[in-house]
Amino acid sequence: MEKQSKEINVFIAKDGKEFLNEEECSVYEQDTLKKLDNIKYFKYCTGRDLTETGMFFRHNYAAVYIGGWDNCYYEVLLQHLLGKYDGKILSVNVQGYGVTSSFSISEITKEDYFAKKPNSWGGRSTDVEQIFLSEIPIEGYPDNIKVISKHIKIK
Repeated sequence: MEKQSKEINVFIAKDGKEFLNEEECSVYEQDTLKKLDNIKYFKYCTGRDLTETGMFFRHNYAAVYIGGWDNCYYEVLLQHLLGKYDGKILSVNVQGYGVTSSFSISEITKEDYFAKKPNSWGGRSTDVEQIFLSEIPIEGYPDNIKVISKHIKIK
């Protein structure tokens, strides 16, 4: 048996990912990391407690990549939710009196999105939905859901 010691060069991208080839690392930084910088993250809450509090008891997470077309990240998520809720923004309020919103949307950090904290309501924990709204798949994210091309023709 022979023991050999070898030295290799490793190229490390800005996010810490390692490559054995400088060109691959450069392409990754210029393409993939640029895309990752253009993703916005949201928490959307659904399912109101219609008996007492009127508060939302389910929260879910969405990452939105729109490819630099515009700054309508929020609107892309809103369009997706409108499709999911049959175009209804309004729903019944507490104990059937009045109306209220069907969901709420707030921007969060990338870390919060990937932490994917479970729902906890009334002593029970439930899973959360984590979606990725994008016209293209991006490694490390759930299967992409196409929203823009579903509703408008894109070039």
